[in-house]
Amino acid sequence: MIIRLKERLSIRQISNIVLLVGLVVIFFIPYHLLFNSSNSLCIHQNLFGFGCPGCGMTRATYLILHFQIKEAIAYNFAIIGLVPYLIFELVGNRGVIYKFFKGLFLGLLVIIYFYRLILNFNLL
Repeated sequence: MIIRLKERLSIRQISNIVLLVGLVVIFFIPYHLLFNSSNSLCIHQNLFGFGCPGCGMTRATYLILHFQIKEAIAYNFAIIGLVPYLIFELVGNRGVIYKFFKGLFLGLLVIIYFYRLILNFNLL
């Protein structure tokens, strides 16, 4: 075996590496590919005609990584819960604060989804 059992990476370490690589990839995506696209890559958007709770999250993450916080929040409000959640995920702190931000992020996604449903079906 190339890697001995003791030297194997844990699932947590692998997920952190994937997360960091993903953030680096998002950071270096050319601006015009994210913001000037006429076609949506979102499956939910293409099937149902309105954005899912995660729509705009990649663009919001891109903007956060480039310190454009106001614009990031405009793309997807849930980014305010995602950033602290990811920080605690990376540092390995799974305490009460981690659970709060995880709940905040998931709660914001649910609120955004219902908000988009209400807007799409003119329920107000």
